[in-house]
Amino acid sequence: MSHKRVVHRRRSGTALADQPEQSTATAVRPEMPTVSDLNPKGWNRILVAVDPGPSARQALEVAVSMADRLHAQLAMVYVVDCAETQQAQLPRLTDTLLNKLAADGRQWCASLAGEMRAAQASQFVRIGDPAVEILAVAREWQAEIIVMGNHGLTHTGRFFLGNTVETVVRDASCPVMTVPPGVK
Repeated sequence: MSHKRVVHRRRSGTALADQPEQSTATAVRPEMPTVSDLNPKGWNRILVAVDPGPSARQALEVAVSMADRLHAQLAMVYVVDCAETQQAQLPRLTDTLLNKLAADGRQWCASLAGEMRAAQASQFVRIGDPAVEILAVAREWQAEIIVMGNHGLTHTGRFFLGNTVETVVRDASCPVMTVPPGVK
């Protein structure tokens, strides 16, 4: 490769600097960024919201992979959604039934954590509005990123996050990563 010396001059005629000029240009295609490139410090506390749906399972896979690569702590949060069960025409939920649903949620989280190589993950099971509870756990546990699955596309083909994800993205005090359906 040959180099020429080029002197750049100000309008007044004085020299700015002597800089080499390359006569042969080489196009370099940048590599895709990795998790470490996007956050060189690394996240040390990753919170993933889980539920029985397929998008939450994919979000957990992504979160486990991130935690492994970054040697980060991982926590799972599962929320028993009272409003959703009441909308399903169920009778008024009693504390006993809510506690049973929470216990089932804990058991399901433990089973899922074992299946997904996340046995060391902290697990939080809450009762209430999912967005409110996810944000509360993120604050209390001091999460540095929240990972959530999203619903993908509506029947009209438009992108749809869902009310819970939209609220968490809007109100979280840390970054939120949404994992679309079909991501491996």
